[in-house]
Amino acid sequence: RAFQLTTFTQLSLLFFLPNVIKWYKMGFGGLATSIFCVMICVVLISPFILKASKSLNVMGNFVIAALAWHFSVLPAVTGGILSSSLAWNIVIPVFVATFLGFGSFIFWSAFMFLEIVIFLVMHMAGFSLPTIALTPAQLIQTQIANILGPFLTMVISLIFGNVGLRRALDAQKAAADESRHAQLEQEALMEKSDALAQKLASIFEQVSRQT
Repeated sequence: RAFQLTTFTQLSLLFFLPNVIKWYKMGFGGLATSIFCVMICVVLISPFILKASKSLNVMGNFVIAALAWHFSVLPAVTGGILSSSLAWNIVIPVFVATFLGFGSFIFWSAFMFLEIVIFLVMHMAGFSLPTIALTPAQLIQTQIANILGPFLTMVISLIFGNVGLRRALDAQKAAADESRHAQLEQEALMEKSDALAQKLASIFEQVSRQT
């Protein structure tokens, strides 16, 4: 799982760089800076955190915290509950379930759900969050990115999870086969020992009678 998460963080560079360039070219330096900082945390810093802490949970929660930061800032400046970028908040728990386990999944699911609830309450209270003025072409590109991005990311996460599960099951099967083989060898040895004991008992009985 540590290998999978580290591989995933390096592959995420293919997602981060285009988005940094996109937001910068569109003139939104704040968002470009935010996602650039997240990229540095996820791609460069997180493997060293794993090396220093030797803990998958520490590294994984650091990565998720960095992602949660950006995908909280992004809806906050693009319309709140009306922002299509909220789709990424659904993906984050999928990351956690794939790489970190059930406990972290519950925590980050609750965190993402609370964020969505806050945006919803603000919207119902009439509090308007800032929005980004986009041209029709930019709007279409953004909508496509916010639909295809989470979908492809979930697919990749589930593939990683499936591969990890298969490897775990194969390792468990190999261990079970090895244990069964050792048990059969032990039973064969016990049968030989019983046969030898019976043979020795027969010899002792014959010697006793002859004596």
